[in-house]
Amino acid sequence: MPLFIPKQETVIAFFEPLLEHGERIETAFWCEQRLPLWLAYLIATRVVARITDEDPNTVATAFIASLVPIAFAYAVAHYFSLLVFDGQNLIALASDPFGRGWDLFGTIDQTVNYRLVSVRTIALVQAGAIVVGHVSGVLVAHDR
Repeated sequence: MPLFIPKQETVIAFFEPLLEHGERIETAFWCEQRLPLWLAYLIATRVVARITDEDPNTVATAFIASLVPIAFAYAVAHYFSLLVFDGQNLIALASDPFGRGWDLFGTIDQTVNYRLVSVRTIALVQAGAIVVGHVSGVLVAHDR
């Protein structure tokens, strides 16, 4: 049975009347990227359930916990550099939280230090997070 994945234009056209311009593209990409993954997981669990003569819902819920550490690891890998660099802007934003030109703490001229973390360190944290996440996912799956 072939899996139907709609074209990007079809997804955008579907959500266009419902959303504002900025949210439209983001929602379409979210559906385009995550819906097929969810469907693939559902299909895989149904196949395993058929092979093992188990209830499909039992199989689907048995392995979902092993995906949580992997998802967390990818979030850490993806957002680590954003947290390190854009997190420094919080110091300046704390001085002027409403954008009115205030300088409450004298840190409005604070700039981002791009030398705080090297590119090598970012790569090592990203790779390490993904490895640790996958190992944790395997350990969770084997605990069952």
